Amino acid sequence: MTGEKKMNKIKLTALLWLVAACFLFAGCGGGSTQGFWIWVSNPDPVNVVVGDTTAVAIDTGVGGAADVSLVTYVSPDPGLTLSKTATKTLTFAAASTMALGSYQVEVHLNQLPSNTGSTCIKTMTVNVVAAPVPKSFFAENINPIPGGKVRGPRTTVDSVAAEFKSKFGTTGVEDFEAMTVGPVLSPQPITFAGTSVQGQLMNYNGAAPIVHEIADSSTLAGAYPTSGKRFLLMGLDQGVTPLSTDMHVVFQTPVYGFGLYLTEIERTQPEVTIVYAGGGSVTQTIPVTIYSGQSQNGNIAFWGWLDPKPISRVILRKFGLPGFGLSDRVGIDDLIVGVGAPLTPRRNGAKAVP
Repeated sequence: MTGEKKMNKIKLTALLWLVAACFLFAGCGGGSTQGFWIWVSNPDPVNVVVGDTTAVAIDTGVGGAADVSLVTYVSPDPGLTLSKTATKTLTFAAASTMALGSYQVEVHLNQLPSNTGSTCIKTMTVNVVAAPVPKSFFAENINPIPGGKVRGPRTTVDSVAAEFKSKFGTTGVEDFEAMTVGPVLSPQPITFAGTSVQGQLMNYNGAAPIVHEIADSSTLAGAYPTSGKRFLLMGLDQGVTPLSTDMHVVFQTPVYGFGLYLTEIERTQPEVTIVYAGGGSVTQTIPVTIYSGQSQNGNIAFWGWLDPKPISRVILRKFGLPGFGLSDRVGIDDLIVGVGAPLTPRRNGAKAVP
C-alpha cells in the first residue's frame, strides 16, 4: 500500500469515527449540539404532579460541558415553569390550576463558563398528572349457607384485593405462615414478603390474638385462612375465651397502603385508624354486613386503604366481640402493604409514577 493510500485510509477512518461520535454524543434527542456534547438523562416523558415540582438530571458527555446553564425554553402552557435549581439539575413545576395533559417542552442549554452560544436543544414530553388522593377499597362475599360454618365464595373480594395491589409498584404480604401456632408476642415481629418492609404487632387490649392453623378446607366456626394454613384470631379463641379486639400494626419504614382479609365477621363493624408518619390520622369503618339474630358463618371481606402520605402504623379496633350470646370471633389474614407512592392515572388512562 502506498503512502498516499495509507493516508487516505487514515483520513477515512478518522471521518468514520467522527461521524460515529456525532451520533453517539449528540444526545439531545430532537435538537442539535453546537460545540459540545450534552443531553438530558430524564425519564421521557417527565411526569409532573399538578401543584408540585419534579427534578430532572442533566447528563454531560465531556469535561468542558460539566457545568451548564438554562438559556430559554418554549411551552404551550404558561402554567408550566422551568428553572435551574442547581448545577446539572432542572426543575419542572406545574401550577395548581394547570390542565392535565401532555406538553412538548423545548429546553436550551448553554455551556459554562463561556456562555458564548454553544447550545444544546432538547425537546421532551412533560405529562401533567393529578395528585393521588386517599382511597378505600372494600368488598365482601356473603356465605350462601347461613350457619353452615363452611367456606363461601370469594370471587368479589379477591377481585378488589387485586385492584388494590395494582395501584402500587410493589406490594408485600404477611400471611402468618412463619409464625408459631398460639398466642402472638407483644411486640410480635412481622415481615412483608416481596418487600424490605418489617414491622410489629403490639398494644393488645386483652389476651393476645392467637395464630390458628387449619390444614384442610374446613373452618373454625366460619373463620379460616385466606391463604396457606395459618391465620390470626381476634375476639374469641377456639372456644369462648375472650381475646384482644384491638391491635397496632407498626411499620419500621413508612408505607403508602394497607389492606387485609377478614373472615367470620358478622356482629361488629371494625375500625381502622391510619396514622401518618408526618403526624395526624384518619379513622375508617369497615362496612361489613351485621347480623344481629341468626349466625351467618363463613363470610369473607377485604378492606384496603391507599394514601399519598406515608403511613407509620395502623390501629385495628373492634375486631371481634368477646363474651357469650352475640359474640364474634374474627379471622384476619394476608396483611398487605403498598410500597412507594401510589400510581397515578393520566388522562389517557395510562399509569405513571408521580
